[in-house]
Amino acid sequence: MKRPVILIAARSSQSLSKAPMLSLMLGAAALAAVSQAQEPSIQVHAAQTLHPLSPYLAGACIEDVNHEIYGGLYSQMVFGESFQEPAPPPALKGFSAYGGRWSAKRGELQVQASDGPKLLWDASARATGETGVELLFPNKTGGNAGLIIKVGEPGLGADRFVGYEVSLAPSGRLVLGRHRQNFELLREVPCEVPVNRWLALAVRMNAASFEVLLNGTNIARFEDSQHPLSAGRIGLRTWRQDARFRNFWVDAAGGRQTVPFEAVEGDLGAGVSGMWRPVLRGSAEPARQFQCRRR
Repeated sequence: MKRPVILIAARSSQSLSKAPMLSLMLGAAALAAVSQAQEPSIQVHAAQTLHPLSPYLAGACIEDVNHEIYGGLYSQMVFGESFQEPAPPPALKGFSAYGGRWSAKRGELQVQASDGPKLLWDASARATGETGVELLFPNKTGGNAGLIIKVGEPGLGADRFVGYEVSLAPSGRLVLGRHRQNFELLREVPCEVPVNRWLALAVRMNAASFEVLLNGTNIARFEDSQHPLSAGRIGLRTWRQDARFRNFWVDAAGGRQTVPFEAVEGDLGAGVSGMWRPVLRGSAEPARQFQCRRR
């Protein structure tokens, strides 16, 4: 169905200038006629083939503008072909990261603000005992950071794990939460959380409860009578907040153990790309060029 078209003609610009009222009336009539016309429609004949498409076009699109328009269209069949994704920092000894950019230098751990990155100690699961860490907030951005305990089923994503969260917020509160592949706020406790100062955060774990200590003072206790979580791993987590950590420790039957933050030596993947890893064969030591494969 064709949309009606109204043509308005004049003999000369001079004649129009002599009759401005006539021009306005004709324009109004044209707009009224167009508004009453039916909207155009598109008919799709799915059974009719006009031209075959090459299979090499599969996956090429512009939905993700950040990755697919850099002077042209890249095919998604090979992702990260330009090596422009930021390279990850070196892995940490004895820890597994689930999101975030965790970097260790001279015993201190730093992480940039993002949506819920986790760093878990690779030791066996624990149901009781104590753990602690010193943390520092360089600014107040509205997020929080702290410890997670009795962690199981971890994965990438803000709430992809099972466990308890014990976090401090620079806004001046302690946040207690339970994660069961979600977030359940258990309690918020007002407390002093100054920025640019090291704070000692510790947790005493029991079978169905835990206590929180800040700078050696007990500030909260929670007993889980509804959904008590069993043993799990221990780690760190932040939420939209820059944070620094040091002096991470655990205390169980064998006594207190300090767990250092150290980067894995020779982690070549840290200098390549966020989507690629190097492949090293033989005894040669790489200098600047790498043979890479898809992660």
